[in-house]
Amino acid sequence: MSPDSVQIITSNYAKLSKNEKTVADHLLSHFDASIGLSVYELSDACGVSPAVPVRLAKKLGFAGYKELRLQLAQSRPIRNDLFLDLENGEPGNVKNAVEKVLRAEMDSILATIEQLDYSALEAGANMIANAKRLLLFGCSTSYVACTDTAIKLRKVGKTTFAADSADSAAAILSGFEKGDAVIAVSHSGETSAAVNILKLAKRLGFASLAVTTFPDSAVGRNADAVLCTQTRESPLHKIALTSRVSQLAMLDALFMAYYSTNYELCREKVDASSQFLSEIR
Repeated sequence: MSPDSVQIITSNYAKLSKNEKTVADHLLSHFDASIGLSVYELSDACGVSPAVPVRLAKKLGFAGYKELRLQLAQSRPIRNDLFLDLENGEPGNVKNAVEKVLRAEMDSILATIEQLDYSALEAGANMIANAKRLLLFGCSTSYVACTDTAIKLRKVGKTTFAADSADSAAAILSGFEKGDAVIAVSHSGETSAAVNILKLAKRLGFASLAVTTFPDSAVGRNADAVLCTQTRESPLHKIALTSRVSQLAMLDALFMAYYSTNYELCREKVDASSQFLSEIR
């Protein structure tokens, strides 16, 4: 499954200029209408010069705007099946809406599998193994993925915390030592608290890992290693759906990488945890 135009735009979003992001946002928000626009019509709709869509196309790897437009048109069948947009569909059709979101989530996981960086995954597993304490940080729905992973890691004996605010993160990190680790989860890669936590981690000698859709974002640039989630969801979406699923899938992959390379220890901790649980209940 090769990346379609929406994936290409979202994966390169962080490296775009302000005006290029304006055009990219318009393409993502008005997909069907944008396919038929000339470079002049698109630039006029976005309030930028005609040179901006051309620069955007080249930055995305196309020879020019004409080639980007062709890719947009070729992506259209995929997008109509999987992209989360009910504006031109049937807002009251529950079956149609549910199938779209579930297919989009399935597509996100398949893309994550196909483009998974196993060297970065192994580096993340080694980081977990070497750290005495771990902090997973994420805001909003990213925090859901953090808490889910923290629970799993605690069950295999790792002292793991999850935080979604600067206050909580600061209190947790005050008890960390050199060699401990921070995992920052952010779809956009521009969450200011996540960026600042990674900068602090680097200054204090903590290992760090970023989980983001945009590896060239501030979060990606400030981490020791990056695990890239794959989703066709742009930073414009006000409700995270596929990005949350791809985060959960990526963190599950990270957990399994750690578990499989430390099997005996993890199995011992799981058995002990199960024994204690049976006594507590």
